[in-house]
Amino acid sequence: MDQPILMETFSDEELDVFATNAYSFIGDDFDTLDLEIMLNGTFLGVLLVELLNENNTLTYGALYNKFLEVKAKPFYAELKEKQRLMLDLMARPADIANWEEDKHVFETLGIDEERLERLRIFVEENGSPNINYELLMIAYRGHEVERLAKERDQNRSEAANFFQPTLDFDEATVLAQSKAENKPVLLYFTGYACVNCRKLEQSVLLEPEIMERLKNDFIFVQLYVDDLTELPESEQKGITIGERTRMQKTLGDKYMYYQVQRFDVLSQPYLVVLNSNNEIIDTNDYVGSRDPRLFALFLKDALKDFLE
Repeated sequence: MDQPILMETFSDEELDVFATNAYSFIGDDFDTLDLEIMLNGTFLGVLLVELLNENNTLTYGALYNKFLEVKAKPFYAELKEKQRLMLDLMARPADIANWEEDKHVFETLGIDEERLERLRIFVEENGSPNINYELLMIAYRGHEVERLAKERDQNRSEAANFFQPTLDFDEATVLAQSKAENKPVLLYFTGYACVNCRKLEQSVLLEPEIMERLKNDFIFVQLYVDDLTELPESEQKGITIGERTRMQKTLGDKYMYYQVQRFDVLSQPYLVVLNSNNEIIDTNDYVGSRDPRLFALFLKDALKDFLE
């Protein structure tokens, strides 16, 4: 038991020796199922790190005692029972005729209702009395990978349609819409060449919860300050900012000048929430944050302020 644990290079030989010595623990204190739980890669990794923090040298005796310590914890009995149920379930035939009984086991293992329904359909379409759940679940995991990939492609397609430039923005019209629909206006100053805008969209705005809020709770106006769409001649004019005058020729020019003149900000991304009276409720650039939770809070507070 005082033999040191040697796994310096994680070679096959070292791993074989480790497994042999670890399984020698089976006896009065541990059975085979205990060792399968304890030697799970992630679980074992945590225990080894704890041991290294407690001792300079890892030994099988110290590992044995650590296993005993874990086994004595309140959660372990439930963990072991779930592991036993899982092993029993994996050996069963994946037959839809037995689904009600199998479903109860999956529920005990913590599988939620939505995932259970997807699994039921897969068992109905692909199960057989001649295939056990261990084999079926391998195919099911591959099926889920494909499903998630399709779902991501669909989300990207929806996002591409969602993030479209506003070509006919007029402040008075938007404010009238805000009053009629009782929704705040959220102006999003962005740009095709804005790297930080893409980062914000990918990490925050494309989150399903955020997109739903933008669609349903706000009048979301996207203003691309580098849009090269040429304005009608009637709108092409000289614009003075500070001591400098430049020609407003494109849609991007129009939105950029509007951002600077109205909010005295030139950078993007930049977000402004307005109420129906054209008053500023809140602003933010979110350049330094990629946390959807903070952005959701920003939207929640802005909506609350609008409705009060």
